[in-house]
Amino acid sequence: MTIVKTDPELGHKGLSFCYLPVKDQPGVTVNTLKQMGREGMSNGIININNAQIPEHYLIGEWNKGFYYAMEGFNCARTLVAAACIGAAEKALEAGIGYMKERTVFGSPLAKFEGLQFQLAENYIKLESARLLVHKAAWMLDQKRFSHQELNKTAAAAKLAAPNAAFDIIREVMMWHGAYGYTKEAGLERGLRGVMSYIVGAEGAQNIMRLIIAKEMQGKEYST
Repeated sequence: MTIVKTDPELGHKGLSFCYLPVKDQPGVTVNTLKQMGREGMSNGIININNAQIPEHYLIGEWNKGFYYAMEGFNCARTLVAAACIGAAEKALEAGIGYMKERTVFGSPLAKFEGLQFQLAENYIKLESARLLVHKAAWMLDQKRFSHQELNKTAAAAKLAAPNAAFDIIREVMMWHGAYGYTKEAGLERGLRGVMSYIVGAEGAQNIMRLIIAKEMQGKEYST
């Protein structure tokens, strides 16, 4: 499924969704890219050059593609934010377990106040982001909030959760010392995964900030 220009002179109002076969389709080439994380998901570039498809491959209404895409973004951003919360929670649980087991100077790491302070701060960071994600999911489920409210809250969740997850996983790796840098520790995979949502998947960080500000101030102040 892709979005194409059906009325180029109309700009974003001239886009439509359609089904586009990528295998043995004249005018379509697919190049797969290897990612540093998210091994379970494929990634790549699809080049479309004068490909022709029958009109019944249209999905939804003609020239409504932009609006369908915008509706899907809020759901997608909330879902990836939830995935980041899961990654952070798993890392924090692993960190707590390690601090209880690892003994230094005759005491488990869990007894060191400095690490207890870090644990508390990371818990607050995790739960704050989780509440934003829950709010975004709840608002989507209610189906009674304006697009402006949904845009703002989903963008906030998408901005907060990956950043919180990255910071938490990185700090848990530090608790593990040199072992945290190994694949055997099981932490680096989460770090690489959540980083994809920081660098741009489902919207770059500054785009999320612009969406939040625009919906708070009004579109007349957007650039």
